[in-house]
Formats: sequence, structure tokens, C-alpha cells
Amino acid sequence: MKKLLFFILYIPFLINAQTFEETMEFFWLQHELEFQHQPIDHQFRSNDNDVLKLGDVIYNLFDIRKEEVYVLTINDGETTILETEDDIWNYDLLSQFRRTDDGLYTYRQTEGCSKLTSHIVLNLSYRTYDKNKSSNDKSISKLDGMLNIHLQYPSGIKNKAIYIQATFCHPPIMLERTKQGILPQPESKSILLAYDYRSKKENIEEFNSIYNSAKEKLNKKDYDNLTYLERQLLLLEAHPDIQGDFYWGKKKYAESSYWDAILYFENVYNALTSYFWSKGLNDDLFMLSESSFYIGMCYYDLGLHTKALKYIDFAKDINQSNYTYKKEYINCLIAMHDIRALSTIKRFSQEFNEIPEETRYDSGGFEFFTFLQRREIYCLVELNMINKAKNLLDLYLIAFPEDSWGKDELEYIKSIEKK
Repeated sequence: MKKLLFFILYIPFLINAQTFEETMEFFWLQHELEFQHQPIDHQFRSNDNDVLKLGDVIYNLFDIRKEEVYVLTINDGETTILETEDDIWNYDLLSQFRRTDDGLYTYRQTEGCSKLTSHIVLNLSYRTYDKNKSSNDKSISKLDGMLNIHLQYPSGIKNKAIYIQATFCHPPIMLERTKQGILPQPESKSILLAYDYRSKKENIEEFNSIYNSAKEKLNKKDYDNLTYLERQLLLLEAHPDIQGDFYWGKKKYAESSYWDAILYFENVYNALTSYFWSKGLNDDLFMLSESSFYIGMCYYDLGLHTKALKYIDFAKDINQSNYTYKKEYINCLIAMHDIRALSTIKRFSQEFNEIPEETRYDSGGFEFFTFLQRREIYCLVELNMINKAKNLLDLYLIAFPEDSWGKDELEYIKSIEKK
């Protein structure tokens, strides 16, 4: 693993796919790599000749037996209800992805659940009171069970294999809530299901050939002879392309696509954090603090201030001279109505005044100084400490008589005093 991290972080290279086919090959390898990394009992494959039975999946994942299934509702654009054990157990979970007799891929044209292309939602109820006598097991947790399954639009390459994300949600059973502790959460799993359009053996052998070749060249430090696909496969296995994900994270943040941005920044944050424990970080500390800060700002803009505080605080502690981190940390405390807000502002003000005067107002120091003044006045007003707020505001307006914020705050205080 250390060799792989060394390769990613310290052997610079820039290589682009030369053809559309090569790009598609990478998408296939990417999903096959994830599929292969799943636990062996989570790896389910199907093809045009083999049926992936629902029963095999739910038995392996949730220990649900055939005699326990009761009603299956399928929403794939139309609603179908199955009510016999055999029909439910033998239901072809990936039937929508089979080719027609003339070789067409019909899933691309299928309008599924909620009008989303190729999305399928299944609801399975199992082991009701009516079937309670079908087993010696009388556990309450097996009564009136429900399992929700969501199959998403596939990814992959049509002449090799496609991969369908399957998400399973197992809600807590009401009669069992107190046995699961306070606030029990649903059991959930998200896995990839594979549908092979050629033999399973061919797909696995080709994947292993590229994968093993990449590993062999890495071990020999033969970096120059790594192919595009081998390089990309190694990147995926180690951790993401840090520079690329950081760029896309900032781009998505600028577009206000906060959840998308979090995914990119988390890739950078997790990769550098892991690397720190094995190698330590020097120049990369800046990118670690920046990725943490942007994760925090995404959560802040989403109104999730508790999560935001964790990441902004982390960034602030790594780079204690960064005024932007400190400003947003204070904003987050105030947004949370955290009792530490005012004391933190005063502590930051004291630390700022201890900086030598000749450098105190460099690199954004002046803006930070005025920010602390405004935030302290704001907190005092919110805490109904009006006289202290007015005294500080008077001093602020003497220094900045034309400041619009100061004028507005003064009018606001006057309106409070009239009440």
C-alpha cells in the first residue's frame, strides 16, 4: 500500500484517454473493481441465460427464507403484485436488463418508477401473523417484516457488463424498538449487481489481466510503461486524484452544488488524512485544511451547522494564521447560538492584539480586526447586553463613520429600545 501511495502522490503524470473506447473501458474497469471489492456473499452476477433470483439475494443478505415471504410489490413504471412463495422467490431481479431476442437493450427506453429511466422499486413484506405457524421460530422481529429495494439506472459497457446499484432498506420493527436501544436506525446496504453481456469468465479474466499487470509494474517501479487503464486502476484502488477532486470540488461549490462538492472534498480529506498516519504531511497540509474548510462551508450553506463546525474547526487548528477560517468558525458558532461565541471572539481579539504592530494588519489582518468588532457587537445585542453593545458601536462608528453595517445596527438598537 505504501508503494501505491508513493506512486500517487510523488510520481507526477498526466495522461488522457486517446479514444472513446478507452474511456468506456475505464468505466467498466472502475465498476468491476468496486464489484470485486465487495464481500464474496454480496457479489451477485446475472446474464441472458441465468436468472438472479430475488430469493437468493435476500437470503444471503438478510437471512429471509422462502417460507417467510408474503407479498412483493414491484414498481417499474407499472405496479405488479406477487403473492405466492414461488413467484416471489424466483422473481428475476434483473429482468429489465435482459436483451430482447433481436439483441436490443430495452432498459434505456424503459420509464421506471417515478418516471425515472430504468429505476425500479420493490417492496417485500414477509412473515405475517397469518404465517406465524410455518416455522418453529416465534421471534417478534420476524413478524410483519418489510424490506425495500431500489435498483438504479446501470453503468458499464454494453458489450461486456453493466452494473446496477441496489440499495436495500430494512426498517426497524415497532415491536422491537425498545430492544434496539434509543433511536434505532434502519439496516441498509448498497451493493452493485453485475449483468454480464458476455461470459462471466471472460469479464473476470480481462479485469484480472489488467489489474495484475498494473500491480506487477508498480512493484517493479516500472511507472513509465503503465498504460492509461493501468494507471487509472491504481489511482482508484489507492485513493482519488487529489488535485482533480480538489478542482472539481471548488467548481461544484461555486455552482452551489454543495452535496456534490462535499463528495469531492471528502475524497481529498480522507486520502490526505490516511496518508498522514503512514508518511506525514508537509506541503499537503494546506490542501488538507482547505478541503476540510470547504466541507465545512458546504454544510454551513446547507444549514447543517453542527457538521460544519467540526470541519471548520479542524481547518482552523491546522492553519491558525488563516483569518478566513477563524471568521467562518465564529460565524458557525453564532449560527448555532453556541455559548462559546462571545468568548471566542474576545480570545481571537486578544491574540490579534498580541501580533507585532508592524505586521498586525498584513494579509487581511485589518478586515479580520473589523470583523471581530462587528461580531462582538452583534453577539452583545443578541444577548440583550444593549449598553455594552452601544458603547462598542459608538467607538466603531467613530472609526468608520460611513460604514453601512454600523448605521444599520445603530438603527436596529434604537428600534429595540423603543419597545
